[in-house]
This record gives sequence, structure tokens and C-alpha cells, in this order.
Amino acid sequence: MNNKLIAVIVVVILVVSGAVAAIVYTQNHSSSKQTIYDIDGGLEVYGNADGDYKIDNADVQIIKDIIAGTKTLVSYPYADANYDGTVDSDDVTLVEKIINKESCTVWHVNTCSTGNYVVSTQWPITSAISTGSSNMLLLLTMAGVKDDIHGITYTSSSVPDATLFPTFSKMTSLGSSSTAISIDAASDTIKQYNVTALISDYTASTISNESEFEAAGIDVIRVDPAYVDVDAYSSQLLLIGFLFQTETQCLEIAQWETAVMKQIDEKLATVTAKVSAITTNGSTAKGAWVSGGISDYKDVITTAGATYAIPDAVVKGISGYASGAYFSSSDTWLYNYEFDYIVSIRTGGWYSGMDSSTMVQKYNSTMEYLTNTEAYENGNAYVIVGDGPIIIRIAYAATVLYPSLFTEDWANQLNQEFFEKFYDEASGSTVDFTNLYFVISKAMVDKASSA
Repeated sequence: MNNKLIAVIVVVILVVSGAVAAIVYTQNHSSSKQTIYDIDGGLEVYGNADGDYKIDNADVQIIKDIIAGTKTLVSYPYADANYDGTVDSDDVTLVEKIINKESCTVWHVNTCSTGNYVVSTQWPITSAISTGSSNMLLLLTMAGVKDDIHGITYTSSSVPDATLFPTFSKMTSLGSSSTAISIDAASDTIKQYNVTALISDYTASTISNESEFEAAGIDVIRVDPAYVDVDAYSSQLLLIGFLFQTETQCLEIAQWETAVMKQIDEKLATVTAKVSAITTNGSTAKGAWVSGGISDYKDVITTAGATYAIPDAVVKGISGYASGAYFSSSDTWLYNYEFDYIVSIRTGGWYSGMDSSTMVQKYNSTMEYLTNTEAYENGNAYVIVGDGPIIIRIAYAATVLYPSLFTEDWANQLNQEFFEKFYDEASGSTVDFTNLYFVISKAMVDKASSA
């Protein structure tokens, strides 16, 4: 196996956010109708010369054209299938192996917080272990690979939600953290299930012992399961689908999410004056954690159409963190900024259901340090679902920020449609949407508290 700590050549940075749009036609064998997929996220695997969603004969032709001199590697950097710096017959052979689904070594992009890099992976993957953040487990379940994951790591305070992750919730953690796995802790699982890969979150500090796994013959694949940009998220989903050979499921989800985001964008394009907002993800003894900077929670709010009220530099200057800062009862800095809404994104319990007292407790604990803000006093402070697909979080945020354009009924229908189409079968658990809600308002809490 090749060593994976390989620097990315400059030309690799071409697909994550600006992928070639792919119009995909698939034949429905039961009728003469065709389904058209319009996906802007691309598959970041070498050999996918045209940068679309899959590796096929069109890629072989591009590689042959480069060999013949009618096309160039500069224009099609993914044509170098074996990532050796040249395009020749060996690249044709490798792509043909992939098309024929023959076991081989493939090269692809790992997404990493300190810079993306290219790695080699034994393909296809049939047995793996993974880090266990909720977003990661959601990505793996959506991709239809949960039965190929034989070990995860999580903290004792963040056991996987049994409703969303019935399989993962029964697994004993391989460590005491959602960001670290030791070789010793994973060795029995690796041997028992012939594990060949470790799926890790993109943060560089996650699986800081990557080289130990590589030395042991375990490929480390890094993805960002919290991408809010639907095209970038599609690329991560398509990569997992390619590596585990579950492309159809991933393609269908990528198409659905792309269509929903386009619908949201079209409505937001009619907004002439954006509202301003901040987001938090709850409170601790240190205060309310106000998101900002590189936070994906902030990205949800801005993608849903809001102007974020706190400059990134301010957040980092207060806390030293790039993704947010605490605001406690003794602080005043938040009052220097005007914002129309507080839209807090909280995880836990939404899909299994909450009774009235739990709902009130979740809201009040979230807003504990924020009650003196004008947004709270005006009844414009909300708590929305942080479980489930990120596109659904965006939809609910949009209903709060622009209720004249987006209704909760619309978001609820999207939510249920996603689970019925893609998630229930993939997860092995059916979510009952009866009497579930995914937005908590101050008015709801006041009513429940006075009852």
C-alpha cells in the first residue's frame, strides 16, 4: 500500500465547490421513461476525468485523447488515474478495472481542515470502522453503508441516538472520544471483521495517529460530514458511495438535496432586505456558545438567507476559537450587535419525540444567557432541529427567518419525505412523525409553561 501523506498538486482543487454540472440519464427498465439527475457536486476520485458524478467510458475516452495529444492533463487533472504525474495506458487500464468493478488501488481526495490531500485506498471497501460524531453516522447511514461499519468511537455522553442510528447505538465504543481511536483499542475489531479502512472526520486533530493505521494497512479516509453547501456535501456522499459501491443511493439523495436547495435559493432570491441573525448550539456553565467564523451552524443560518450579525474576527478575538465564543451572564459584548433573530440549532431527541416538559427545558436551557437580547424579548428566539440531514436544518431555519416564504408544513413535508424515501430503509428504523415538531418558539414555551 502506498503511503498516503502526499501533498496535493495545485490542479486538484477543482471540484469541491465548483464542480462540473452533471446531467445524468438513467434508464428505468420497467418503462421507457428516463430520470434526469442534475447534480453540481462531483466525485473527487482520480480516473473521473470529466469531473462528474461517476467513472465511466467517457473518462476512458478523455484519457485516450490526452495520450493522443488532443486534450491536456491541465484541463483534466483527474485523468491521471494512478496519480503518478503522467497520463498513459496504465491510467486506461486502471479506469477499466474500476468500470469492471475489479479490486484495485484507487486515488482520491481526502478533505482535511488543514488542506485537502490525495490518498490511495484499497477498493472497494467492504469492512471499516469510523469516528462516531452524529454528522458522520448520518452520512454513513444515508450512504447505505451502516452494515459495513463494524466499530465506531464516541463519548459516554454522546451515545448514538437509537431512533436515528439503531445499529450504531448498539455498538460498544472503540474509545472514549468521538475523535480518537487507538490501534490497540481497534485491533480486535480489525482482525474479526477484516477491516481495511477507517472513516474519519475532516478535522486534522481527529485521528491524529493516522500514520499508525496506515502502517498497519488500514486506509484512512477523511470526509467532512457537516458541509452545509449542498454541492460540497454531495461530493462527500458520492465519495463514500463510490468507495463502498452504493452509488445509486447516494446519487438519489444528492439529486433530492440539490433540488430542495435550488427551491430554497429561488425563493430567497426574491428577498429584498435580508434579516440578521445569530445562532447558538446550547449553553453550559461557561455561557451560551454563540457560533461564528467557520462554524457549520453559522453556515446553516446564512444559507437559509440571513445576514450573520457578528463578524468572524470579533468571535475569534473574544474566544481565540475560529468557530464561536461563549457569552455568559457577566459578558456584554453580544449587546454591541443588532440582530433580528436567534436561531439556535440543538441536537438530541427530535426524532424520538419530546414531551412538554422536555421541550420547555431544551428551550430555556438554550436561551438561559440570551434573555436580555432584543430578539428574545420580541419573541424572535427559536430552537430548531440539529438532528437529521443538514438540508432539513436549512429548511427549518428558513421557515423561522422568512415565514412569508417558507412554512413549517412545507419543511415538515420535506422532512418526512426524506426519511420515507431514503433513510428508513437505510437505517433499519422507521421514524414515526406523528406529533413530532422540529421548531420551538418562545410562544410555545410560554403556553406550555402556563398550562
